[in-house]
Amino acid sequence: MNADTLSEVIKLLLCRMKTFAADRTSDLSTTTDTPT
Repeated sequence: MNADTLSEVIKLLLCRMKTFAADRTSDLSTTTDTPT
């Protein structure tokens, strides 16, 4: 496993974490914005 592959994997993981965090925050905002 060379450095290029490792950096690609890290970039992919960071991207997934960003989208996951964005989904979580959007879910929280929608649940708090809309009263039940």
